[in-house]
Amino acid sequence: MKELNNISNPYYSRNIFYKLLHLHVLPLLQISWNRKLQHKDFYQNAEIDSTRFITNKFKQLWKKELECEQPNLLRCILNCYGFDFLRLIPMVFIAGLSNITRCIVFGFFLQMFGSGTHFDIAWAAVYVVVILALCVINIFTFHYYLYESEIIASRVRIACQVAVYEKSLTLNVTSLNHITIGKINNLQAGDSAVFQHTVMTIGFAIVSPFLATISTVILFTYIGYTSFLSVALVILSIPLQIFSSKYIAKVVLKASVLTDSRIKLMNEIIMGIKIIKLYAWQDAFIKKIKQSRGKELSALLKLHICHGVIHAIDRLVFLVAFLTFFLYSKYQGYLDASIVFPVLTMFYVFREYLFFFPAIGLLHMVKVIVAVIRMQEFLLSNNQEVTKCIDQSNCNVDDVTFEKVKSDYVIEVNSASVKVSSASLGHSINILRNITVKVNAGETLVVIGKVGSGKTSFLNLLLEELTASTGHVEVSGTRSYMPQQGWIFSGTVMDNILFGSKYDESRYNRVIEVCALERDISQFQYGSDTMVGERGLTLSGGQKARISLARSVYVDSDIYLLDDPLSAVDTEVGKHLYQHCIAKFLCDKTVILVTHQLQYIGESQRVLMLENGKLIADGKYGDISNLFSDLILKESSEQQQNLSINNEKKTMENNENAKSQEDIIDQESLPKGYFIYFLKNINSILLVLTLSVILIMEGAAITQDWWLSRWTSMDMKQSHILTTLDNSTSTYYELLYNGTTDVADPYMIFGNQISRHNVIAIYGILTTIYLTFTIVSKFVGYTALLTACRSLHNNMLVRVIHAKCSFFDTHSLGDILNKFSKDMNIVDEYLSQAMLDVATFLTRCILLTLMVVVLNPWVTVSLLPILILFIILRRCYLLATTYAMVIEGASRTPIFQHLSITLDGLSVIRAFNVTQRFSDMFQNYIDENTRIVIMYASLQRWLAVTVDLICSCFVAVTAIAAVSSHSIMDPSSIGLSLTNASGLLCFFQYVLRTTAEVQELMTSVGRIYTYSLLDQEPDRVDVRSNVAMENVEPITQGDSSIEFQDVSLQYSPELPLALKNISIQIKNAEKVGIIGRTGAGKSSLITALFRMVECSGTIRVGGSDIKDIPLDNLRKHISIIPQDPVLFSGSLRYNLDPFNEFIDDQIWEVLNDVCLSNTIRNRTSSQRTDSIIRSSFDSQNIQFQPDSQNYHGISIDNVEACLNDGLNMSIFEHGSNFSIGERQLLCLARALLRQNKIIVVDEATANVDNYTDGIIQRTLKERFKDCTMLIIAHRLCTVADSHRLLVIDNGEVLMFASPQEVLNSELDLNELCDKEYNC
Repeated sequence: MKELNNISNPYYSRNIFYKLLHLHVLPLLQISWNRKLQHKDFYQNAEIDSTRFITNKFKQLWKKELECEQPNLLRCILNCYGFDFLRLIPMVFIAGLSNITRCIVFGFFLQMFGSGTHFDIAWAAVYVVVILALCVINIFTFHYYLYESEIIASRVRIACQVAVYEKSLTLNVTSLNHITIGKINNLQAGDSAVFQHTVMTIGFAIVSPFLATISTVILFTYIGYTSFLSVALVILSIPLQIFSSKYIAKVVLKASVLTDSRIKLMNEIIMGIKIIKLYAWQDAFIKKIKQSRGKELSALLKLHICHGVIHAIDRLVFLVAFLTFFLYSKYQGYLDASIVFPVLTMFYVFREYLFFFPAIGLLHMVKVIVAVIRMQEFLLSNNQEVTKCIDQSNCNVDDVTFEKVKSDYVIEVNSASVKVSSASLGHSINILRNITVKVNAGETLVVIGKVGSGKTSFLNLLLEELTASTGHVEVSGTRSYMPQQGWIFSGTVMDNILFGSKYDESRYNRVIEVCALERDISQFQYGSDTMVGERGLTLSGGQKARISLARSVYVDSDIYLLDDPLSAVDTEVGKHLYQHCIAKFLCDKTVILVTHQLQYIGESQRVLMLENGKLIADGKYGDISNLFSDLILKESSEQQQNLSINNEKKTMENNENAKSQEDIIDQESLPKGYFIYFLKNINSILLVLTLSVILIMEGAAITQDWWLSRWTSMDMKQSHILTTLDNSTSTYYELLYNGTTDVADPYMIFGNQISRHNVIAIYGILTTIYLTFTIVSKFVGYTALLTACRSLHNNMLVRVIHAKCSFFDTHSLGDILNKFSKDMNIVDEYLSQAMLDVATFLTRCILLTLMVVVLNPWVTVSLLPILILFIILRRCYLLATTYAMVIEGASRTPIFQHLSITLDGLSVIRAFNVTQRFSDMFQNYIDENTRIVIMYASLQRWLAVTVDLICSCFVAVTAIAAVSSHSIMDPSSIGLSLTNASGLLCFFQYVLRTTAEVQELMTSVGRIYTYSLLDQEPDRVDVRSNVAMENVEPITQGDSSIEFQDVSLQYSPELPLALKNISIQIKNAEKVGIIGRTGAGKSSLITALFRMVECSGTIRVGGSDIKDIPLDNLRKHISIIPQDPVLFSGSLRYNLDPFNEFIDDQIWEVLNDVCLSNTIRNRTSSQRTDSIIRSSFDSQNIQFQPDSQNYHGISIDNVEACLNDGLNMSIFEHGSNFSIGERQLLCLARALLRQNKIIVVDEATANVDNYTDGIIQRTLKERFKDCTMLIIAHRLCTVADSHRLLVIDNGEVLMFASPQEVLNSELDLNELCDKEYNC
């Protein structure tokens, strides 16, 4: 068979019957019957369904919409797809009209069975054929509308997803501080998906008034003025629906915001998971996520209850039926089967078209409106356009210009200032002030300054990532940019360097040489074609930085903006990069170089110095060096070794090839038992209670119909008696005495006499029970299922955060977030509803089938083969859809992965002008996902159409059986059997579809379940518990010695040993420097100490084997200052002390030690202190005097409280409101705050200026003088005062001696470590 992957979807090119029957799915069903489906088994999208076609059409209309005074996203969507949708409305109308006509024919059919009526079998056959034909017409039109509307909804979703993505490409630095990644993810995963469930319900809402009018007129012919009762009840239900919709809108919006917050926090946790584990902070973040999840579930419960109320509105038709028949029997006479059952069937039509679909449509419309508002707000938010001010209230747009024109200078900045708004402070802060700089073509400008002085902000201003609030900025020429933190995307080394540029072998090799990448690439198994993994998973920190630099210099640009490219590499490599790349390769280019490495700057080099956002010096280095002599203390640090705990492992695994789609699907293979796992997470009492309530509810519904048929039968008999008496000369008692059975008392149930009033009362009681238990079932059911959702999420959360580190090296961020966002959203919102529907529909279907069989046993003959056929159809369907859902989930992961990578590298993507390329990649991922989504929709419609056609045949068989049994069945029983058979037409299809849907949705549970089976780190213990605390007493009581005895470490069986029989003893309070080349084993030594990977041999801390120390306690009592500073969104205090173990004074003390206390107070307290003091003076009618010393009796506690409020200042996502150096200082503050006796340092001063470096080094010596310190170093000057140096190569100890002995030894440090070990 030809692979479907090479064939465009044939749906649009075939005839109408092919489309109505969805025959294009048959090849897919045939493949799935023989083997598991694969991605290649799905058709290619037709041109009309391709992402490019959809987005081009949408973008043209959205562009016109933006020209309006008030752009409206919903109006744009309607203009784009409104006509396509309106042409489907006749289909809905025909479907509804066929149902109404069937009710009329049904009435004529039942009239033939009335007493005194001649039974004409020919006319009966005609009625059966007409009923069957009307059923078929309804099926084809109804399902054609549903499928086509679902396709339109898919196109709307795609258009919105691409619009959100392309808008995210325009977000500048300031925007990202206020629009979280979690929100953008939720817009993609949640908000855009609501269209899929909404569009199809709109058509029913449109035709409902017309069908209601027709139905009312027909009902009037049957039951007179009583028919208007249904219309009145519909009108009365409108206020309830409006009120519910308004409340639902609020709840949906709240739930969306809470989901945004949870996903944002989860994104940060996964990105910083290694640091969280090293600090033993897992429990704090688990608690924070659980709190966020609890609020989200509370909102979801309210939302589901509102859903239940909305769903219950359509059950009001049963109340209408009761009141109608009651009033009819009271004022218009006895009930008759030829009236009751057509009217009852008509009420079911009423239920669908006047209650159910409009109510559900309103519910989904509310969700759409909320989603559209959120997306419109995002799409209309301030983007990267530099003509807009960041803070509109404090600047005049007319004061700002940013031009790209030819002038005497390549770069000209005149009196430019930049303000950014701070949500935590409630006001704007200046990050650049009155900057004036002019740069000539071909000039190299070195930008220096202390940490947080505004160097990166200056580059962002030139990149248009920040907008000047005042002043004039002019740039001429193309720009290339390297960010401070090397940005790597998933692909090969060459992909990351070329970045979409044309391959030039000569230039490429030259760039590799000047960026010192020759040796690295030669060591990679596949050279430049080596896959680097998501975010450079397989690369060290230095390799990421050099590849990022190579990308920036490969492009032949006019201006090169390099943000501290020398910090992440060692001294030798840094010297090579400056001399060969910056000074020589870019000698004829304009270069703006931000650096702390002053040792390379020549006397004649032009230097720009910033301090607190101000330009304090601009001139030749030799002329102004006295202004920053405190920065020239020593050569600044250069690093290549990245203390990512699995660095050596990553280097060894860098030959890993990219995963194909099938590899991803294999990885997504689901474990068995996940359905049972879900049920176990439901509260057993609530589960039993829910099933009991549903059984009572559906039992009442079936009994209600049966009781109505008995009531009708008794009324018809009573009517016959009265007719007999009217036509007879004998009295009633004479006829009864003479044995005339026709006049026997008709009101008998199971041989017991019952009054007509009691018959009516029981029918009313059954109606009340049904309506009451309908609402109760929703409340109890959703409560039970949301307990399972809570357990599923929390179990997955705990297992993921406590998973072994190898898990995070083999699973992408997009894959993990997909489980916590999309899959969890499916379980929360759709699986809960589907499971309740299954329980309800299955119960109703079983009871209806039993009723039909009891009323007419001959139906059993046809029922058995139909059930067998249903089982076969369901198996065919599930074989296809189950794997389709798995593949769809796998195809969804690259979408979120690509979005996450894009948001990380926005400034780079824009600087290289490759936004269109990344947008094309995103659209390709959407296309791959759409292929599966469309075929999945086709499979659903194929099953629905096929099952409904079979059910129509079942209705016909039931009618034929009634005809054959007309002599022994009363009209009420015939009417009830046909009504129930018609009900089975819906419920059989619903049962098959919802059970299949549950099984498909359960794949999300299966994916969540896979994460609940993850291998865990050993012996986890709460770090605050007293369990086994005696094992850590030597650490806390002063004995901080460390001993490695025959320690070997291997990351996986297929990899070589990273550590080989290491045996060393480190004394109490000893300072040990650890040196060695990349991959030598330095990080593996720390990995073993923290038990990030279990090793063989013995490691003792304070005389205790670390395997006997609870893992969290071990990590809690060893502090680490990592190379890569990681901050989390939240308060400053939470970032330093998530367990609230320290008082404010202690935190301020360590902030002062790392020279950040003044910075934080200046940022947070000045305006608030001023506000507090002013408000206090105003309240006392005292004139405010800023220089007043006594503050006129105002409590100084208010001022101190204001200052301490700085600890609650907001940290933006990834700590983006702090510079890299400031983040590093905060990491140092964490170590100081914990006051541990064992400290691990990995070049803590790499990203700070030399002045701050000197302060930090002095602080380390003073505060950690009694501590055991392990210092991973790349410069001997950093560890020159260490007691001993540990030289490692290839996982073995070469030497462990004093620095002097190491220098005097025969070891060639230059050769061993590829570095100049001198300062």
